[in-house]
Amino acid sequence: MIMPAAMDIYIANVPFDDNQNSKIRPALVLAVHSEYVTVFKINSKYQNKSSNIKKLYYPIQEWAKAGLKMPSYVSRHSYDLQSYSTSSF
Repeated sequence: MIMPAAMDIYIANVPFDDNQNSKIRPALVLAVHSEYVTVFKINSKYQNKSSNIKKLYYPIQEWAKAGLKMPSYVSRHSYDLQSYSTSSF
């Protein structure tokens, strides 16, 4: 298994904030620890967000070069910063 590095985009099983379900989606790796990695979620939904929420999204300038299928944004909500087992990648 290739270990992620900080600033890599990986596919992870990311839990939703408001329930027990999860979704396979891209994630930006912030830090790699011995037992887990810390990531920000990547989201392609932007247009219908409130202006306050849009302020918390950072656009990925070269999204296609990064391997993403559509324009995408790093979600910088403080509660989106979560840790995942490296087995999720």
